Amino acid sequence: MTQSIPRALVAQALDQPEDNLPPGDLPMDRFAQRFLMFLRDTEDDEAEGDDFEAHPEVWTAVLATVLATDHPALSFAVQEALVAEAQTPEDLGLIAAGPMTELFATQGPDLLPQIEAAATSPRFAMALGALAPEGHGNPLFWARLQGMAKGHPDMADELPPV
Repeated sequence: MTQSIPRALVAQALDQPEDNLPPGDLPMDRFAQRFLMFLRDTEDDEAEGDDFEAHPEVWTAVLATVLATDHPALSFAVQEALVAEAQTPEDLGLIAAGPMTELFATQGPDLLPQIEAAATSPRFAMALGALAPEGHGNPLFWARLQGMAKGHPDMADELPPV
């Protein structure tokens, strides 16, 4: 798995000069921690009408979207890091329904070999069970992913090991 996101790519994705960013590349595990915090904190914001764009970690969502669109291999590494960072089945549900669905909706069939390899992990397979494929293209691709799923996170009380 990729260990970091290049600083130049982060700057470009966030439309910031590199000098405005901390030194060095962005460690993948640190990004996953911060992005998962954003997902947890903003889970109900759209339904409640809250302004999640004011959240201090909104940059993580912006970066994740750019990665999903323009850098699918790196985005897939983000998904793996997020799944590893998850603390609860609900976390896996947030990841699957958000950034994982976004990546797979735009790049999924091209990532099938990586998805199949990652699905050997019970935790990753569990996340596949929580995907939100409705309205996101190729139904055969989504059916294949569901076939790799080992159960939906709502059906488990705790997460399998990483």
